[in-house]
Amino acid sequence: MKSRYHINIQKQHKLWCQMNIDSTWAEDVLADLVVRYPKTEGFSIEIYQAHESRRILETSHSGLKTLAVEYEMTAVERE
Repeated sequence: MKSRYHINIQKQHKLWCQMNIDSTWAEDVLADLVVRYPKTEGFSIEIYQAHESRRILETSHSGLKTLAVEYEMTAVERE
């Protein structure tokens, strides 16, 4: 199953980078980030999982079309 995450990586309380993960192997990516950005070197990682909250659709003679998808972010606690 495909998962969508938004990641904030900070170093010594300053935003280092942000990324979005949208793949079937998202859990592997998250595990790799913890190794690559260790707490012992001053990094902290904030993880938010996106949950689809609403779709905006259009109907026409040619069928149904998705115009937009809105997501709600939920903080994920990891060890």
